Amino acid sequence: MNIFSRIITGALLASTALASPALAIHPHIERQNPSKEAVDRLIRRSESVGVAFFNENSGPGAAEACSDGAFGMTNTSRQVLLCLEKHGDNWIELTDTIRHELVHIAQGCKGDGKRLVPLVEGRKQEYLNYADGYLGWGITQNYKPGLWEIEGEAFTLAHILNSEEIGDLVVVYCGS
Repeated sequence: MNIFSRIITGALLASTALASPALAIHPHIERQNPSKEAVDRLIRRSESVGVAFFNENSGPGAAEACSDGAFGMTNTSRQVLLCLEKHGDNWIELTDTIRHELVHIAQGCKGDGKRLVPLVEGRKQEYLNYADGYLGWGITQNYKPGLWEIEGEAFTLAHILNSEEIGDLVVVYCGS
């Protein structure tokens, strides 16, 4: 997408999902339970801009990467590793992980494939208040301070945006 589209999407994101000072005016208190079709569409849209999905059985190193506490992870090469065995048959947890990791993919695309950059910068405290305090993800206990804003944003957006909206972020930031 061109720079104009990115600016418009950034403005929309800032004005809708993140407009309230506490990020809690329109919270989705219950975790999302998207349909299989919605998640399939999200995966297909992500793959259309070069995102590749893997699991712990995908080859050397994948199982080892899933052996720590993570349920999924990404890199700046648009690769998503989903630790499926940890999710078991918990669909809600798996889809939450997919949305979370795809926010990281969009952050990596915004960082030109070199680093993760917050999609809406300067919101670290709001992200922490919402993700750590409201959702109880323990970001300040489980991540180094340099990752708080990136992780807080990923946990927050995965919670408040649906699969279609996450797909929009990936396409806007990672599209050509």
